[in-house]
Amino acid sequence: MILQKIKELHRILDNYTEVEQNRLGIKHPMDMQKVKRIIRGGKWSVLTYAAYSKNIGTDDLRILPWLPGSEWPAVTTDNADMQSVSRQLNILARFTEPDFYLCYESRDYCEKLVTKWDLFYEAIIPVYRLFGGTDDLAELKEYVFDKKNWPTKKTSYEEIKMKKRQHKLKLDPGRENQYLYELIDKWQDYNYLPSLPNFDPGIYENRILSMFSSRAASMLDIEDFTKPEEAANILLQAVNYAHGFDTETNNVSDGTGGLTTSSRVFEPINKLFSPYSEITIPEELKTTPEYYIAKKMHEAQKGYNGTAHIEMAAIMDEAGNPKRAWTYLVSAGYWAARSLPEAQPVILQAAIDLCDRNGWLEAKEALEHNMELLQNT
Repeated sequence: MILQKIKELHRILDNYTEVEQNRLGIKHPMDMQKVKRIIRGGKWSVLTYAAYSKNIGTDDLRILPWLPGSEWPAVTTDNADMQSVSRQLNILARFTEPDFYLCYESRDYCEKLVTKWDLFYEAIIPVYRLFGGTDDLAELKEYVFDKKNWPTKKTSYEEIKMKKRQHKLKLDPGRENQYLYELIDKWQDYNYLPSLPNFDPGIYENRILSMFSSRAASMLDIEDFTKPEEAANILLQAVNYAHGFDTETNNVSDGTGGLTTSSRVFEPINKLFSPYSEITIPEELKTTPEYYIAKKMHEAQKGYNGTAHIEMAAIMDEAGNPKRAWTYLVSAGYWAARSLPEAQPVILQAAIDLCDRNGWLEAKEALEHNMELLQNT
C-alpha cells in the first residue's frame, strides 16, 4: 500500500542528520500543519508526502482511486491550483537534487553530481528501491558521466525544453501523453479547436478538458466561428474535470501546468449562459449533469459552494458511474472550501464510502488517513 511506503520513506530520511540532508540535497518533509491546511482547504483528494515549512510548496500524489497507488500521478502545490509534474511518483525528482532536468539545465550541477556520485547513490538507492526502481540508476549515470551531454552557454531554452519533453515521453509513452503534446504544439494557432478526444484522456483529462473549454470560450468572440453547437458541448466540459487541478492558462508550451486557479471555469460557463450568446444549446444537453451544474454555478458565481457537484455525485454513483461521482466529489471539496468549509468532513466521508463500495481499498486507506488529520486539526 502506498501509504505504508510513504511512512517508510519518512523513516529512511529520518536516518540522515540535517547536515547530511543538506550535503546530499535531500529535501526532508514534513510540515504537518501545512498538510492539515491543504485538507481543510478541500484538497483531501491528495496524499501529501513532502511539505516544506520554508516555502509554499508541497509534493503530493493525486488520488485516482481506480488506479493502484503506485500509478497515482505526482502533483505539486503553489499559490494556485495543484499542477501535475509526473505521471507517477518520481522519487529522484521530488526528494533529491539529481534528476535529468537539472542535468539538462546546469553544467555546474552535472559536475557536482559526478564528483559526489557515490554519496548521492548511497542516499538515493534505498528510496528508489522502495518505490519500485530496479536498475542502479544506470541511465542517469551514463548521461551525466558523458561530458558531451552537459549543457553549455550556447544551449538554448528550446533545446532544454525538447530534452525534457523527450524524457517525459520516454517515461510515459502512452497515447494520452502523446496526444497532449500534439495538442500543445497545435495550440499556438488561436483558431484551432478540434473535436473532443474520442478516448479516455486518463490522468491528463483535467489539462485537456480545461484547454478545450477555455479555448472554446475565447473562440466565441470570433465573428465567423462556425461551431456554436459543438462549442456548447465543449463549454460544458468545464464542470467535468476535477477542479483544483491543472487549470489551463495561456502558457501551456511545456504541458505541465499553469499558475492560475479553477475560478477560471466561470469564463466558459458565463459564455454559455450570457444573454448575448448566440450559442444554440441542444435540448439533449439540457438534461445532462454538466448542464445542471454549469447553470447552478452561473447563478451563484463566486458564491458557489459545491452543492450541485454533491448532488450530481450522488446521481452518478447511483447510475453506476463511480469515476464521474469521484470527480464531482473532488470538485465539491474545492468549492465548499471557499464558502462552506464545514461540509468538508461530510464530502470526504462520501468519498471514503464511494471507495469502499467500489473496492478501491488503497484510496480508502489514504482518505481515512486524511480524515484523521482533518479531525485532529
